[in-house]
Amino acid sequence: MKELTLYIDKWYIIGAVCTDGVPRLVIPDNKEDRYWLYFYEDTTNNEIVYGRDNQSHYRNNEPHYYGDIFSKMTQSDSHFLYYNRKQELCDIFKASRILASLRESMDLTETEMVETYVSFSKDISDDARFLFLTKVLGQNHFHVKESVARIEHLTLEHSVRNNKLKDDGFVLVLNACNENLHVSLFKKQGKDCVLQNEMVLDGYGRDLRSRALLENVVGCINQRTNFLSSTSDLEKEYQRLEPEVDNWLVKLDNVKNGRPISLNNISFSGMTNQYAVMVLKNDIDLRTHIIVDDVVREIDSFVKKSKVNNNEVRDVVFLGNTFTNKQFLESIRSCYILNDENYLFYRETELPNIIGVYSVIDCSQFSAETKAVMANGELELVRKQRAKEEKDRMDEAKRRNQEQQEKDKEAREAEFRYNEAMETVAVFERKQNYAQMLDWAKIALTHRPEDKEAMAKKEEATRLLSEQKVKQQQYNSIIQRAEASFKEHEYQDALSQSDAALNLMPSSEQAKMLHDKARKALDDIAQVKEYLTRADLFLAQKSYNEALEELRKVLSFDDNNEVALHKTSEIQEELKKQNQRIDTLRQIVNHPKENTEDFEKSIVACQELLSIDANNQKQWTECLAQLKNDRIKFNENEQLWNLLNEQIHKAIFDEDWLKVVECTEKALSIKNDDVLKSNMQIAKDKLMKQQKENSFKQQINEVKALLVDKEFDEAKKRLSGMQREFAGHSAEMKILFKQIFEEETAIDFLKNKSEENFFDSSMNEKKRSTNINKRKIQNDDFFGSDQLENRNRKSKVTKDDFDF
Repeated sequence: MKELTLYIDKWYIIGAVCTDGVPRLVIPDNKEDRYWLYFYEDTTNNEIVYGRDNQSHYRNNEPHYYGDIFSKMTQSDSHFLYYNRKQELCDIFKASRILASLRESMDLTETEMVETYVSFSKDISDDARFLFLTKVLGQNHFHVKESVARIEHLTLEHSVRNNKLKDDGFVLVLNACNENLHVSLFKKQGKDCVLQNEMVLDGYGRDLRSRALLENVVGCINQRTNFLSSTSDLEKEYQRLEPEVDNWLVKLDNVKNGRPISLNNISFSGMTNQYAVMVLKNDIDLRTHIIVDDVVREIDSFVKKSKVNNNEVRDVVFLGNTFTNKQFLESIRSCYILNDENYLFYRETELPNIIGVYSVIDCSQFSAETKAVMANGELELVRKQRAKEEKDRMDEAKRRNQEQQEKDKEAREAEFRYNEAMETVAVFERKQNYAQMLDWAKIALTHRPEDKEAMAKKEEATRLLSEQKVKQQQYNSIIQRAEASFKEHEYQDALSQSDAALNLMPSSEQAKMLHDKARKALDDIAQVKEYLTRADLFLAQKSYNEALEELRKVLSFDDNNEVALHKTSEIQEELKKQNQRIDTLRQIVNHPKENTEDFEKSIVACQELLSIDANNQKQWTECLAQLKNDRIKFNENEQLWNLLNEQIHKAIFDEDWLKVVECTEKALSIKNDDVLKSNMQIAKDKLMKQQKENSFKQQINEVKALLVDKEFDEAKKRLSGMQREFAGHSAEMKILFKQIFEEETAIDFLKNKSEENFFDSSMNEKKRSTNINKRKIQNDDFFGSDQLENRNRKSKVTKDDFDF
């Protein structure tokens, strides 16, 4: 006998055909290992395609892709498109040929009944189960024999039948067949296993190291973007990025210790930006350890809350592909110290064998629960339907209320628009803009079609507009003539015509503008004449700058005025000549003054500058006063210089060299003269020589005085010093040295005479001394050497030595 057994998970369906209790895996049409419940509505080919390849598109929220079918099929407004028609979401199993594939695996036709056993995942709600059993399977000739047995229970039944669970006691079952970790605690007594308690750890059904890496990556990006705010948003991103995590783990495991890896081109669903995340292996290992500790702590707490001690747990059953983390297994083993054979591992490939147990166990044990689940599912559907109807009723009431509010708003708006239109009619009536008045009267009638006041305003506007057209024609004719006159520079006629136009249409901006322009043109002509008259007046006074300023005013009105341009050219030429004359006179004023004639020329030039350089009157007034003062001072210095020159000549003649030097220095302070400088140098040399001779005479007299006083040592010392200073008088000093020597010799001779001849020797000595003195006087005039005087006379300077 053939029976179909199904395990229904939120993301996939695994089927097995049991023939006399022997299960065989059902292979889908796409040759995958299960029916992955990710659908794509191919609107081009009118097909519904299922398969795991659609997962990434669904996770990226792309259109035409569906997933999480069981949570959405209970919503009455959830549909998919098939042949461009909306279909209820529960019909997607038939449209995608999943039901047909299951039927074909049983070798049955469409009309034959398929005997079916179903095991639902805990994640699927009761109302979704009820809908799937009744509408999906029941209406398509699938007879469901049982549907409440949990996959955990079937796993234990399979283990008992294969003699893997031997001892009675508590069995802990960890189910990780999808992203959530389902924890169940059963009590085994004999061959019966009774559920004691259960819980779910959302998001921890995947490999915990993968979980740690996903948390790290998503957390790093979200820290930068703050795009995800809720836990559910984070879980969705974990699921979306899950297909990439295996490749990331390979890269992470192959990197050297301590070196980070870069995970590139990562984005969130709904975001186009891509990011790179740096990951360290040590960080992921640490996060994994923390997650493992948290999960094991939750499991241990769950067991304790079930009032079961750890030592009462006899077996631990692992169901799923993700129980490969060594840290997790070691932590579980540390909590529940069991033999290796008491840790049972079932991978998802063994699910067909597990659900195949359905066909050989006694299902009567589930009858009460089946009724309760079906009743609860049906009740939940009714509740949701009623809630939907209530919501629709509330939405309809809200819609009607909004419609009424819109109508009231439109009425108020119409009233407001009518009043606004009538106010605008009055405004344009005052402005005599009857065309606009007529338009706004029509607008008011659109809001109140039968309104008498608006109709009256419409008729009045029509009449006034007709009268205005006649005036408009007259106005157009006059304004055209006014514009023609203005173009021909007949400003007086243009002014008269624009006045006539304004009489017809006082509010005409064109007529006002033309009137103002004609008036301005006439005023400008009068102003130009005044400026030209004033310019001629300034020209007559040779006030060229003032004349230029008046001509600039003329050109500001009419930049092509020939008279102003011609006069400007003439003035600029005159100013050019004037500036050249000013430069010439400046040079004369600034030329160095060497005589009275130079001062006279500068004064005359300065007086002329006062008359022609009006911009610098103050400068030339001060300059003229300064020149006159300088001329007086120059004349005074000339007179003093001539007087000093005469004194210098007289001092040279008198050989008064000191006076020559003093007068020459004064004269040179007045005027620089090379002849005076030369004469002063000669006088300084003579004065120095004279002073040196006087000093020699004085010192010679002092030496002679020492000789008279017989101070021969001091006299020799003085003479020795004088030899260096007065080398030119060595002959005179040599005579004095000789005289000192003779005096010292005579004294030594007298000391050698005996005492008895004292008197004679004294007399002789006296005679000898008298002779010596006579000889000395003959050789040297002691206090007034005639030879020295004669020598000085020979060196005397005369006035012939000077240049005059």
